[in-house]
Amino acid sequence: MKNQSKAFTLLEILLVVAIIAILAGIVIVAINPARQLGSTRDAQRRSDINTLYKAVYQYIIDKGTPPIEITPTLTPICDSGSSKNGDITCPTNTTNLSALVPNYLTAIPKDPIATSTAGYAIAKVNSNIYIEAPLTEIGFTNQPGYSSSTPIIAFVGQIPAGHIPAAATVLSGTSGGGEQATSSYSITFDANGGTGSMAAQVIQEGSSANLTTNTFTRASYTFSGWSTTSGGSISYVDGDSYTMGGSDVTLYAVWTSNGSGGDNYALQFNGLQFNSANYVSVPMSYNLAGDFTMEAWINLITHDGFWTILRPVNGSSVFIAVGNSIYLQGPNSSGWYRWSISWTSGTWHHIAVEMNGGTPMLFYDGTSLGTPETSGSPSFGSYSELDIGGNFSGGTSINGSIDEVRISNTARYLSDFSADLAAHRSNYLDLASDGNTVGLWKFNQGSGASLTDSSGNGHTGTLVNSPIWVTPGVE
Repeated sequence: MKNQSKAFTLLEILLVVAIIAILAGIVIVAINPARQLGSTRDAQRRSDINTLYKAVYQYIIDKGTPPIEITPTLTPICDSGSSKNGDITCPTNTTNLSALVPNYLTAIPKDPIATSTAGYAIAKVNSNIYIEAPLTEIGFTNQPGYSSSTPIIAFVGQIPAGHIPAAATVLSGTSGGGEQATSSYSITFDANGGTGSMAAQVIQEGSSANLTTNTFTRASYTFSGWSTTSGGSISYVDGDSYTMGGSDVTLYAVWTSNGSGGDNYALQFNGLQFNSANYVSVPMSYNLAGDFTMEAWINLITHDGFWTILRPVNGSSVFIAVGNSIYLQGPNSSGWYRWSISWTSGTWHHIAVEMNGGTPMLFYDGTSLGTPETSGSPSFGSYSELDIGGNFSGGTSINGSIDEVRISNTARYLSDFSADLAAHRSNYLDLASDGNTVGLWKFNQGSGASLTDSSGNGHTGTLVNSPIWVTPGVE
C-alpha cells in the first residue's frame, strides 16, 4: 500500500507566513541602521559634553573663574576647532571657548552632524555649568540636574567649590519631572590688594546671616570692612549681618593705610571689551624707531584672556598680554615678539619692555625673560597717541590696576635689576624723569578725569569710560 502525504492547510500556511513576517520585523528593528548610527552619534555627543565640562572645570580650578565668554543664556559654542584664544573671531551670538585651547583641549569638540557651529550649547546659571547637545537623535537626559528642553543630551555640573560655590537651583521649565529647588546664592570675598584666601559663603535667598570673619591680610594696612565695589566705601563691617538677594555677589575688602598715604594712588580698569573697555587716552607725538623702554607697575585681579597694557596708537603697535604670554607687536600686524610669564594676581609687579640696539628685551620684576619667540619682522616708528590699560581693537582692557607708567627713548635696563617694592620705595626704581623721558605718569591725583604727565612734557591723559581711582598704588 502506498504512503499518503498530508498537504498543509491554508490556515497552517497563513500562520507560517505571519510568523516569518514577525521575525523579519524584529530583525529589521534590531539592525535598524539609521537608529544604530544615531545611537553611535549620541554616544559621541555624551563623550564630547563630558570632555567640555572637564575642560571648563579645570580652567576654573586654575584661573578662579569660568571663561568670561560663558553667559547665563544657553548659547551655541563657536566652531573654533584648534584655534587659540585671540586667533579667531566667532560669529555673533556664539560662545568662543578658544581660551580652553591648547592647555585644556587640543580642539573644541564638534557634533558629528553640526555645520555652522560646534553643535553644542553652554551656559553658566548661578553656580552651575550647563552643556547641551541640541542635535541629539535618540534623546537622552543626563543627571544630575535638569535640562531646559527635551529630548536632549545635557550635562549639569557644579562649578568647583571655593571658586563659585554650588547654589541649590535648577533651570526653570525643567524636564524629568523635578521640582524647582529653593534658591541659594554665594558671597565671594575679594582680597582687593590683600593676600590670603576665604571660602565663599552661601546664604538662602531672603535669609540673613553674619558675614564670615575676614582672614585676608595686607602689609602696612588694616582691614576696615567690605564694599560692594572694588573702589567703593564701606558697606559692611567685619561679621556684619547680610541679607541675601536674588543673585551671587562679591564683597571687596577695604583697607586703611597704616602709613602716611598721601599721593599713593593707582587706576583700576574693568577688563571689558571694545566700547565697554575703560582706559587712559594720551594725545602725544613720539618716536620709537630706535632704542626705547615702555614700563609700568601692574596689579592684576585676573590674568586670563586678551588684554592691553600700553598701546602706541597709529599703526596698531601694542604692548599686550594674552593669558600667560606677553606680546610686543609691530604696526599693522608686521610681526610680534612673545615671552611666557607667570603672573601672580593681587600683587604689584614691575614690567618693562624695550628695544636695545635692535634686540627686544622684557624684564619682569627686574629679571630678564631672555630671547622671545618671534613672528614676522616687527618694526616701530612714529605715533600720535598712547593708550594706557586698554583700547586695543579685538582685545580688552586690563582687569586690574596700573601705576607709574614711563616711556623713554633709551634702553634703560641692560641687565637684571631689583624691582621689588622695598627697592622701589627707596627710590632705586622710582621711575623718575630725565632727559630720555618721553612721558611719565605717576597716578598721584587720586580723583578727576585726567592723568598728569610728570615728565614736564605736558602729555596729559584723559580717562575714558571712567577707570576707578584706587589706593594704594606703589607710591
